[in-house]
Amino acid sequence: MAYGGSIAFENVVIGDRYGQHIPLGLELYSVRDELAKDLPATVKAVAKMGYEVVEFFAPYYEWKLEYAKEVRKLMDDLWHPL
Repeated sequence: MAYGGSIAFENVVIGDRYGQHIPLGLELYSVRDELAKDLPATVKAVAKMGYEVVEFFAPYYEWKLEYAKEVRKLMDDLWHPL
């Protein structure tokens, strides 16, 4: 169902012909403008949409080590909570 320029994914099951689960992912380049404005909020929104994995693109080359650790913690908290 599409609304407001977004697509809702409900009960989407993606797998190969052997029934193995293939995670649904997003290349963050596709949301680069939002990512540049607010990375944490954008990554949280992507996770809330149901994406299970993300791939970053070139902007991380400019990150300092401490910021990279913060982003890693955010992603771990979203996709691998304890």
